[in-house]
Amino acid sequence: MASNVDRTLKVLNEIRAEQRATNARVDALEQVTREGFLRVSTELVELHGTLRDVRDVLVDRREDRIRLDDHERRLDELETKVG
Repeated sequence: MASNVDRTLKVLNEIRAEQRATNARVDALEQVTREGFLRVSTELVELHGTLRDVRDVLVDRREDRIRLDDHERRLDELETKVG
């Protein structure tokens, strides 16, 4: 009977050791996941800022184009009156 108890305790100890190893792998995976999430979040914030800058440049170019079109129209009117 002691032999059965010894085998049972051995199996239980092996199970405990495997559980600890599994827990360590899960903990490592959680850490990697957190770090990845942080990197992605940081990049998204940076991308948002870049997109805002691009939008501002496009708006400025549009306003410049409107102003240029108005100047060309007025110049054409002056040339028509003079010439």
